[in-house]
Amino acid sequence: MQKPSNNSPLFKSILTDFANNPYVSFNYKQIAKRLGIKDQAGKMQIMNLLISLAEQKILVESKRGKYQIHPSKITIYGKGKSY
Repeated sequence: MQKPSNNSPLFKSILTDFANNPYVSFNYKQIAKRLGIKDQAGKMQIMNLLISLAEQKILVESKRGKYQIHPSKITIYGKGKSY
């Protein structure tokens, strides 16, 4: 099977979803549902992309099959007053 490219719209959608929810772990089925992908080929492509992102240290496998964005990839912007 062909390795997904880092410039694909699926790649950007997955990273955006993880960046919007940095402290939540997702499996490939949850990502597929969030992106509206219902076919098995699309789910397999998501699973392969998650594995390759974990190998690139962009995602961390928190539990078997559950992925979370790597803590060093989270950018925290402070707004407002600190109390």
